Amino acid sequence: MKEVARRFAAFGYACIVPALYCRDDFLSVVEEEDLSRASASLNSRPNAQTVGDLAGSLDFLQNSEYVNGKIGLVGFCSGGRLAMIYACHTTGISAFVNFYSNGVFQPTESNPTPAGEMLQNLGCPMLGLFGDEDANPSPADVVRLKELLEGASKTFELVSYKQAGHAFFSDTRPSYRPEAAYMAWGRCLEWLSRYLKP
Repeated sequence: MKEVARRFAAFGYACIVPALYCRDDFLSVVEEEDLSRASASLNSRPNAQTVGDLAGSLDFLQNSEYVNGKIGLVGFCSGGRLAMIYACHTTGISAFVNFYSNGVFQPTESNPTPAGEMLQNLGCPMLGLFGDEDANPSPADVVRLKELLEGASKTFELVSYKQAGHAFFSDTRPSYRPEAAYMAWGRCLEWLSRYLKP
């Protein structure tokens, strides 16, 4: 995520990468064993905590001399789901890019209302980037997202890439698909430029 933030910075964006795992005594997924800790942390995280943590990040950026007042939100995988939740709980975001958010229609004990069922409250334009070969979110999940966004009259674009599965953007994993990643990156930058640049 730090490397992705550096890529955005190269295009002139001020970036912040919230350490959403820090309450569970680790900052990021570095080792293989961190994956199970991260999963447990995410499954038990109340939506109110996500909203509060990201509101703190938004406040930090809004008070930064480097920000023009328009703030974007980008999330990958479970981070995409958390970003979607926040984008449905704020009016302070000008654009949201959602890379293959997982679990969007799966309620948990901590959060009986899944992220996908909050879309009537989405407060900004959303670009969704998905893989046709992904199982979570599945192509059926993407169709359902489209139907909900259309039903709520939201501004959005959803794009699915052929021969790409989950985490196709991550160049540190076997799931990486360079062609889909390049196309998705271009769409992401265009979306942010459209809604954030002066």
